This record gives sequence, structure tokens and C-alpha cells, in this order.
Amino acid sequence: MATKETSLRQCIDELSAKNTDYKFPEQAINQAESLKSLSSDLYTDNIRFIYEVIQNADDAQAKYITLTILEDKYFIIAHDGKAFDEKDLHGICGVNHGTKKKDLDKTGYKGLGFKAVFGKSNKVIIYSNGESFRFDSSYQIKWDKQWGANDQQTWKKENDREFIYPWQINPVWTNDNEIPSFIRNFLNQKKNQIHVAYAILLNNVGEINSALNQLIQQPYMFLFLRNICRMTFLTQSIDTISIDRNLSHGLKNVNINKEINSQWIIKRFELDIPDDMLKKLSKDTKAPEKLRFIKKAEMFFAAKYKPLIHNANGEVISGGIEKLREQDSVLFSYLPTKIFEYKFPVLINANFLTNVNREQIHTDSVWNQWLFDKISGEIFQWIKELVKNNKFHFQAYRLIPSKLNPENNILTKRFNDSFARCINHCNFIRNRKNQLLRVNEVIMDLTAMSKQSSFINITSMREYIIKNEETSSQYANDPFIDYDLNLNQIGVEKFTWDQCINMFKSDIFLKTHSIEENKRMIEYFYTKYSKIDTNDGMDIDIQQIPFLMDQNYRLQLIKDIYFPANTMGDNGTNDSEYIFVNKTIFAWLNEKAQKGIKQWLKGLGVDERTDLTYLHKTIIPNVACYITRENAIKTIKMLFMLFQKNAT
Repeated sequence: MATKETSLRQCIDELSAKNTDYKFPEQAINQAESLKSLSSDLYTDNIRFIYEVIQNADDAQAKYITLTILEDKYFIIAHDGKAFDEKDLHGICGVNHGTKKKDLDKTGYKGLGFKAVFGKSNKVIIYSNGESFRFDSSYQIKWDKQWGANDQQTWKKENDREFIYPWQINPVWTNDNEIPSFIRNFLNQKKNQIHVAYAILLNNVGEINSALNQLIQQPYMFLFLRNICRMTFLTQSIDTISIDRNLSHGLKNVNINKEINSQWIIKRFELDIPDDMLKKLSKDTKAPEKLRFIKKAEMFFAAKYKPLIHNANGEVISGGIEKLREQDSVLFSYLPTKIFEYKFPVLINANFLTNVNREQIHTDSVWNQWLFDKISGEIFQWIKELVKNNKFHFQAYRLIPSKLNPENNILTKRFNDSFARCINHCNFIRNRKNQLLRVNEVIMDLTAMSKQSSFINITSMREYIIKNEETSSQYANDPFIDYDLNLNQIGVEKFTWDQCINMFKSDIFLKTHSIEENKRMIEYFYTKYSKIDTNDGMDIDIQQIPFLMDQNYRLQLIKDIYFPANTMGDNGTNDSEYIFVNKTIFAWLNEKAQKGIKQWLKGLGVDERTDLTYLHKTIIPNVACYITRENAIKTIKMLFMLFQKNAT
């Protein structure tokens, strides 16, 4: 009802009298032409027209809404929200006189949105708690003889001009018998569920039908509505979109006909608005009145989530948090805009200042610039929160945004500047001790060696990396993490196999690498490489890794080392010119328990140094450079003796 004191009908009659009280007919015509242009140009996109009527229901605190087309004529939007009162009536009949200008809990604020309906229809019936009124282009207002002619027809002839009046702002009280019977039947069937309904006589039914079907295919577009949690589309089939929060998993489910269509992790941030921003807002002509006195603003992120899928071994192979596809990354101002150019990894919703049709946001608005400045920091804070949760952990890195390119407007620049600051200062990367570190404090270990504490000294590994870096580093005491594509894209340092091979040869590493640790290292590589047709996740040939300790306590490649043997008087002493497996390691390999490891090493090419193995392993592979002035005579003698031995 309108108010306790005033009926809706009385308000309608009074407002109709005011809105048709023109001193001259030209005033009515000029306003009517302006409203006609505004209504036609406001929404050229049929989907956005439907968004507008849905938003009006949401602003009326509706929980349930029904959309249908009756008799292939009338588009019906019915909901259980607040009924019309006098203020609502004035808002819907005015221009820039909406009831939402100061209300932070409502999305609209321009006082123009409902005028879009008149670009699609010449007649709209509004039902509110048993009372009805309409806006009707065919309704004839009473001619005022003070306008200089006795009647409308005479005036038209005298002025050679068609008379039209602004019917879009003139509410007409409507009795039940003036409402088509099929609309009355629909309302009666749902009278316990409906407080307000709009019946819009469509100029083009096919366009709206098509738009409704498109909306059913994109139900996530309604994620950020403030109040509506269920929408029923009564089209060719009955489709109900519902949005509910899964409290046990912290997810928001978007359902179609009670089946989950998509799942989202929603995060709300409350932003403190600084005083200098409030001063700027007071001077910004695009800023609505309701933003000029607030102290806090809200921003929402929505990350897409899919249930985890495991393989037979229980390992996760897909699912979890997903980065949005570029074609799905749209900005929201509670309902979607048409802005896809920023390609954020999550849906972002805030009270952006939009143009009249809410398709674009103002790039020159200080408010929008401030919001874009906040986006990057809040995303990284959310990643920081998610990465501490074992349910999401490394999946959270999929939400890392990219620098926007090109910097084609001030919003892009504000985001990029904030992004650069966050990358350098936000501690959002979780190491293996569950510490949160900054980008320049971590190293992605592509070798997994930092996990092998039984034979790798982490301190030595870190020391080696720092000593061999060209720039000074600020690595944490335990900086190592697993490789992640998303972290790689923002420049996190990597520790590669090339670096690892050089580290194994370095004095820094070898000074702490004991014989017992070398045994564990050999066992590790045996486990990784001894399986048939697999390297168990290793992406380097074992022949490239120096892991066998020699008589001088250095690590050697398989191709360069022999098992000790009394061949030609050489059994692997420290002063030997040849390289032999360390005697303690060799004794360990000869134990029964290590039989498999020794056989594996022999299969790779490690053998006792005989003349023949020396020829095949050392001389032939290096024939172009092996013989020198110093070893020529000795080598020729050895080859001659070998020839004689095999000749007999």
C-alpha cells in the first residue's frame, strides 16, 4: 500500500494531475519526445532491459521472482518484495527522482532505469498488493482549453503538428476489469507469493524470449544480487535458478532446477574510504549523493570452483579453484556490465559508477580509479587467506592477476601501479614450513632436491644459490617451494637442474656432503630411475647428474667413474689419475642389501676399470681429444698390449 494514511489510488490521481498540468501543449510534446528518445536509447540490448527489471525487484528486497511471457504478448515479472508506496510512485514517474539516490543497500541511483521499459513497450501494468495502475500510450488525457484550442484535433490542424504527451510519467489507476483476464488469472494463482508484478505489453516478443533463454544459460550473472535467491523462468520449460550458500564448504552454489550448475567461492571486503577520497567525491559530478558521506565501501570477488577429481592413487588430477576464461571475466556493479577487457581471474563486483545503461564504467571517475587501485591489494590478501587453508592451498595461486596491457586508460594504470606494489610487498607465498613469504624471498625448486633432507643440506643449497646470483638476494632461511606456473609468470626465481648439477660439483655443497649422505643420494636416484620405462617424474637423464662420490670425495657422472679394481696397478687411491667410486661407498654397494643398486649402476655403465672397459668408456668416446703429447706413448703401449691379448 502507499502509506497508512494515503491510499495508492489517491497518490496516483494526485501525481497524474501534476504530471499532466502543462501551461502550453508544446511543453508536453517536448517532454514526451525527450522521454521517447531516452527510453529507446537507454538499452539497445534486450538482456540489459531484463537486468533492469530484475534489479528493481532486488532493490525492493524480493527473495523470489518469476519471469514469464503470457499469451505471447505480455512479459510478466512478479516478486515478493516490498509493495509500492508514495515515494516509489514518485520515483517511477519522475526523471532522476528515484528513491535509491541515498540508499546504499540499493543498486540503482540515477532514477532512469525503469524508463528503459518504455523502449520495449507502449503499455505497462503494475500490480501492487491488490491495487493496479498503468502507463499507457493510448490513454487520452483531458484536453485543457487554456492551451488555445477547444480540442486536440483543432490544435493539431492549427499548428500542423501531432500532439503527444509524456505518458511514461503519467500513472493511470487501473481497475481489475481493465486488466486482461489471463493476467488476472496468473496473479490470482500466485497471490500468496506475489506482492508486486509488472505486466509489459511487448513490441517484439521474440527478442525478449531469446534474451530470457540466454539468461537461463548464464545463471552466474546473478551471483551478486543483494536479495534475490530464486528466479523462476516460465518459458517453453520451467527453469528455476537458485543461489544458495553451502555452509559446510564455504561455497555459493548456482543451481538450475535444484542441480548445481556452478560453484563459487565468494569473498567480501569492507574498504575504509580515506578522507581525501571523500573530498574528491564531493567535487565529482558523476558521483551519486549516497557515496559522498559514506565511510566504508564493499567489494566482492567470486572465484570459480569445481569439485576435485582423483585418480586411482587418490591424487588430484583436476578441479578446485579455477582461473576464469577471458570471455567470462566481466565486471559487475551488482549486475554484470559489458566490460570484459580487463580479464581478471575472478569476477569482481563493486559499486562502480556506470553510464546510464550500466554497460560501461566511467574511466575518469575518481571513485572508480580508487576502486581499481584497491583491487590488486585485496586479491592478494584473499590469496594469502586461501593459501593458508589446506583445502585450497596452492590452488589459490591460480587467482594471481596479470598486469593489464595495454595501459589504455587511467583505470588500467591505477591497477598496474597497485599490482607492482603488491608483488613486491605482499607475503602471500607459502613455503614448506607454512611460512608466508614475498616473491623475492622464495625459490621454486624444479629438481625437488630441497625436499631431500636425508642427503641435501638446505643451508648449503641456499648459500650456493646466493653466491652464484648476479644480484643481491633476500631469500628466507627456508625459501624453497614447488614449481607453480602462476608464480613463474610473476617472476619467482627458479632452481633448475643445470644449477643443481653445478651445485653438486661445488665446494660449498661438498664440504657438508658426507659419505652417509651420498649413500642416501644413490638410493634416492636408484628409486627414481630404476623402474622400467619411467623416470618417476624426473625430467633429466640420470647420465647428466653427478651423484657418485669418488676417492677424492667429489661427485662424478656415471660416464667418468669406475668401480675400484687391481687393474694395471691402479685400485682407486687418492693420487690416481683415474676416477673410482669411493672405497667406502663401493664396500657398501657390495653388501647383499645393495645388490640391486650395484646391478643398476653396472647397467648404466659403471664397471671395474679393465683395459677393455677403459677403451670403450674413456678412449673411444673421446678419441678426437684424448691422446696428447703427455699420454701418447703410454696409450699406444696399452692399446698394443690389448691388441696382443685379444689376438691370442
